[in-house]
Amino acid sequence: MHRRRTPLAADPCRILSLLIGGFLFLTLSAPGQADLPAIGFSSLNTVEQDPGACVGYSFNVLSPVEITGLGAYDFAGLSSTGHAVGIWDPSGNLLVSTVVFPSDTLISGFRYRDLLTPITLLPDVDYRIAAVMADKYWAYHASPNPPPGWSVHPSIAWADTPAVASIADGTLRYPDWTHAERWGYFGPNFLLRDANPVPEPALLQLPVLLGLGGLALWRRRRM
Repeated sequence: MHRRRTPLAADPCRILSLLIGGFLFLTLSAPGQADLPAIGFSSLNTVEQDPGACVGYSFNVLSPVEITGLGAYDFAGLSSTGHAVGIWDPSGNLLVSTVVFPSDTLISGFRYRDLLTPITLLPDVDYRIAAVMADKYWAYHASPNPPPGWSVHPSIAWADTPAVASIADGTLRYPDWTHAERWGYFGPNFLLRDANPVPEPALLQLPVLLGLGGLALWRRRRM
């Protein structure tokens, strides 16, 4: 006994299955959101080697962001014992920290260590980031103006007095000292991504696909 095969055009269930399968393929194969550095530059005009220095900069965010990694400036190699990097809120609470090593990922002059658990930063908060550079070099631009090749992530707002530091005792501590004539101390950097990304185009198509499938099923039952 032969079973009669229902043509695809007459089988709404098969159509719906194909539509949803195509949606899942597009969604799962779409590239994920990239983690990008907060800041970048092509050159700085001053390099320091200050044992025990804990230096960095202050910043704000324009929209919620996820911090996925912390980095340290690798001018001429990092210490084998690593460099502690942290981010604080205005009250001096340490929100996240890690230690960056010479073997960590190098991106545009900074080495980054991924965070096991990303943290979310919210707008309208004056954050500070700093790194303990130990006996290694760190750099700054001896000017209140941006250095050559300056770039900043579109979700980041630069502070009016960005350069910050703390007492040079070799420990990671809240950088409570500011310098208005410096365009940040580098020092640290971080990787981030939008906390509320725009949905992939395939995801926006899901209601349409489900609606078409539902319409096909309804029409079949009416026949």
